[in-house]
Amino acid sequence: MNTDSMRILIVDDDPAFSSMIAEYLRDRGHNPIAVEDGEAMRKAMEHEDVDLVLLDLVLPKEDGVAQTQYIRSNSSVGIIILSGKGDMADRVLTLELGADDYLQKPIELRELSARINSLSRRLGQEEEKPGDMATAAEFAGWQLDFIHRRLTSPGGEDVSL
Repeated sequence: MNTDSMRILIVDDDPAFSSMIAEYLRDRGHNPIAVEDGEAMRKAMEHEDVDLVLLDLVLPKEDGVAQTQYIRSNSSVGIIILSGKGDMADRVLTLELGADDYLQKPIELRELSARINSLSRRLGQEEEKPGDMATAAEFAGWQLDFIHRRLTSPGGEDVSL
């Protein structure tokens, strides 16, 4: 998971709220996708490479608890619950079902951004297991891609090896 530009799926039935979150995330270099219900969420996850899901608990047809179960049974993507429901039982249940974090609405956008970055760092660390071979290296602005055998200068130019 890359904190620089993440594909973030926003699942909320309030278009004004989703639009506000999407605009904020876009301004920070992320690629948000907003959908209004669980069906659209599942379709988006089938067709898009999603890094993180921001999920409301109160959704039409199926609630966010069911969506959390679906996501976790099909993906290791990060999940942050954004909900107006402040009930302790909901917070505990969604965290036990596999959500990574829970924020109660109204949310502070800077806090959301900090939690996204924190989760991204943590998930990125989990992906790199001890003993795994590095696939790339960066040094002094240079980037070396071991798989594609490509060296890129600090100015973004490919250097012949």
